[in-house]
Amino acid sequence: MSNIDAILARLDNVRQGTKRNTWMACCPAHDDTHPSLAVAETDDGRVLLHCFSHGCDWREILACLDLPESAVFPEKASQHHIRPERRPFPAADILRVMANEAIFLCAASRTIQNGGALTADDHKRLILAGERLQAALSYCGVAT
Repeated sequence: MSNIDAILARLDNVRQGTKRNTWMACCPAHDDTHPSLAVAETDDGRVLLHCFSHGCDWREILACLDLPESAVFPEKASQHHIRPERRPFPAADILRVMANEAIFLCAASRTIQNGGALTADDHKRLILAGERLQAALSYCGVAT
């Protein structure tokens, strides 16, 4: 039985709320004749409890239901299908871009070191290489 099912099974006058994964019920922490307790389950499996009538504390509500505080927290995040963060570019691709830009910078440096001059296109390409390296660092969360 899931956490939300265990909680809802112990409440009186439960009815479906207006939003997905929400319910209203009588609050067990006070003499409630009209449903004033909002119950909601978040996407990660946590259960939220809010008494609109008396502002009863969620710990008090759980105690009245004879449930531990852990009843409002999921057992394991993996059981609730939390999608891992996906980055649009694999790290290897970012490293390849950085390596290619570094090779271009080395070639431009060698040209200058040997007394050669860079063309206007070379200067534009140097600026692009710097921007790409800066973007790669930013993407990886490295402060510059």
